[in-house]
Amino acid sequence: MDIGHLLKVRQISAYGNDSYGGMSGHDIMALAQGLYEEARFDYQDERVRQCQYLADALTKNGVPVVQPAGGHGVYIDVDRFFDYKRNHESFAGQALSLEMVHRYGIRCSELGDFSMEYDLKTPEQQKEVCNVVRLAINRSQFSKQHMDYIIAALTQLYQDRDTIPNLKITFGHTLPMRHFHAWLEPYAPTKEEMTDASHYDYWKSWTPEQF
Repeated sequence: MDIGHLLKVRQISAYGNDSYGGMSGHDIMALAQGLYEEARFDYQDERVRQCQYLADALTKNGVPVVQPAGGHGVYIDVDRFFDYKRNHESFAGQALSLEMVHRYGIRCSELGDFSMEYDLKTPEQQKEVCNVVRLAINRSQFSKQHMDYIIAALTQLYQDRDTIPNLKITFGHTLPMRHFHAWLEPYAPTKEEMTDASHYDYWKSWTPEQF
């Protein structure tokens, strides 16, 4: 670990990632406006309904998500998503989030085994880790059409979940806040990790370059 990574860890915790940039006057005014909007009941009601619409539609399609949704976003239950076939060191939740970007252009965030450092915790601490991927719903940005696209994309990925690789850490395994700057490499899951053993043929001709 070099001094640059140590400084970056401090920067993230005190200010933000180096790619975020500072806040302009326009951004500060937008933040202030958002605080006023947040205080309105009709806004809060619409926000909760939007999140619940997404969660209910995914649940109806068989995608395992945390219910009820609340008003911040929707959380995918990674262990149930893979029928409990992927172990904690496979970091399949992180691979799921990367495939959402890669295949459908949808940004989401893994908040489970990888980012919460399951493998570095004591057995008692591991019990507290919720292995989830978050679909955060940004304030006043998404329409019903956006939600419907996410529903269609995630439903398709759920049906194709046996084509999602596992990941291994190649750099930054013990780095603080490793989800910001660790390096990962894909590798093929085993036949035993398939939700349907017949899908394992997909991996016979697979190479990491396809990820």
